[in-house]
Amino acid sequence: FCCFYSNFIKMKRVLLIFISISFFAIFEGQLFAEIQADAYINKKRIYIFQTLNLTIKITGDYDSIASAGYLDETLLNDFEIKNTSVSTRSFYSNSNSIYSRIMRYELTPIRDGKSVVPSISILYEDDNGDGYITTDSIAVKVYGKGFFVFHIILYVIGFIIVAFSVVMIILGIRSAKNNV
Repeated sequence: FCCFYSNFIKMKRVLLIFISISFFAIFEGQLFAEIQADAYINKKRIYIFQTLNLTIKITGDYDSIASAGYLDETLLNDFEIKNTSVSTRSFYSNSNSIYSRIMRYELTPIRDGKSVVPSISILYEDDNGDGYITTDSIAVKVYGKGFFVFHIILYVIGFIIVAFSVVMIILGIRSAKNNV
């Protein structure tokens, strides 16, 4: 039991040292890239006449954000860009200044079916020179006008069936009252 306890204490010390070094590295920014990019959309399924909002958020230090490029709009070949906006924000975290550039795009699909917001590579410059950071691609299902009309017809038929059923129930209750 004594050997087991001794090994346990040694492993506990090694684990505590590892955790301490990890937290130090995290707080000093050594485990994370100086710049981070995320892309997200507000809907994964839309009708062809609806709009989709794409948001690209780039976060990092001021120099990286200032040097980061903008979206190459020709990459969005499944969509038409209706509106764009760019905003910059700054905040402090653990005594470090962190900046973010938020690029918003209002998109309408060009065709129905499966569409993709492609992965987006963003060029930036840091202490090590130029670099690229890439977002994930995002799949979007675009329904055509025929699909929309089909659903409207189904809702109308469903409403008629429910209304007819309610009327039949009311007439059945009245008929039962008259027979009594």
